[in-house]
Amino acid sequence: MFVVEAVWLAERMAALADDVVAPVLNIGSGNAAQRTTRYTEANRLLWQPLADRGVPILHCDIKDEPGVDIVADLATPEGRDRIVAARPGLILCNSLYEHLRDPEPVAAAIVEAVPPGGHLLVTVPPRYPYHADPIATMLRPTPQELAAMHPGLDVIETRLIEASNFKFAVQLKPRRVFRDGYNSIRSIAVTRSFQHIYPRWWSRPYVMAAAHLHRPA
Repeated sequence: MFVVEAVWLAERMAALADDVVAPVLNIGSGNAAQRTTRYTEANRLLWQPLADRGVPILHCDIKDEPGVDIVADLATPEGRDRIVAARPGLILCNSLYEHLRDPEPVAAAIVEAVPPGGHLLVTVPPRYPYHADPIATMLRPTPQELAAMHPGLDVIETRLIEASNFKFAVQLKPRRVFRDGYNSIRSIAVTRSFQHIYPRWWSRPYVMAAAHLHRPA
């Protein structure tokens, strides 16, 4: 998660009352170690402020690992039922859909889990290199297309969020050149194109599509 993306999400959450957002359901959360060591900015800007407010947070992932509160495959009825039963006030789904072979049933499950008066914050990168985790489908929606993936919810805001670039990422963490270089090689093999390799974003900004959606009470 990019810092500017986390800032936008934090601002959206901060504008909503505690009893509206509680509990917050984090879809595709990863495990506790990933959230505290890999996604430190999200922890600082999102999770800690919510904890300071006393807002319960439920982390949901398909993998049963430490720090995952709800283990669920949202493409299945059982997984959908688990997040619906959690009765979240706000759902966060960050950079997940581009790693799913078929995001439609997952998006449908998330829509069903948004209660009357509830909110959904969702992001996907429309301008970003190939990055398999464990797969990448190269789904690259506009903010409006991202919102349209969630029929039945009203649009509060859609926007493009311009973030950093590959040069900044390498300067911050030089070892990324190896991981992202490997992803670039994979992208050539998978897409048979040089269009999605990381060096093309050396100075070009990464961009996130973001949508804040709401189900009327």
